[in-house]
Amino acid sequence: MRLIHVSWVFLVVICASTGAFAQSMTKADTDAFEAYVLQTWEKYSEYMNEGNVDDWLKMWDVNGVQLAPGAPASEGIAEITTSITTQHAALDFEQFKIMNKEVEVQGDLGFARGNYSFAATPKDGGDQMQFEGKYLTIFRRQADGGWRIYRDCFNPNS
Repeated sequence: MRLIHVSWVFLVVICASTGAFAQSMTKADTDAFEAYVLQTWEKYSEYMNEGNVDDWLKMWDVNGVQLAPGAPASEGIAEITTSITTQHAALDFEQFKIMNKEVEVQGDLGFARGNYSFAATPKDGGDQMQFEGKYLTIFRRQADGGWRIYRDCFNPNS
């Protein structure tokens, strides 16, 4: 019986501390994170439109994972580098735009959800293609206090 009591006390302490931690995130924390995300999406779009792979990759956590539609997961910065380099070798991206719908921050993880749109033209010829879709991205706080993309999942609407 004592073991059950100790287990319940431990569970209550864990729940209380987790709840207190979640409540310690202020509106200012969320607002600052949202401002960071909006700035990140502006740069993300700019880099995609310019074909600036090097700066685009700097936005990623070294252990990031990208879950693109119709492809295996790109796990870690080396696989993400291969994926984005291959995409930019085949396509010219234009009109890349990311629109936030929701953000939330909990400790060292921040979440952003929204929509995206872009156009892409095959470099070897062909018609421009239009894309619209949705995304869910998790950011991880870095040792220097900044944020980087940690997990990214997106898919087209059609």
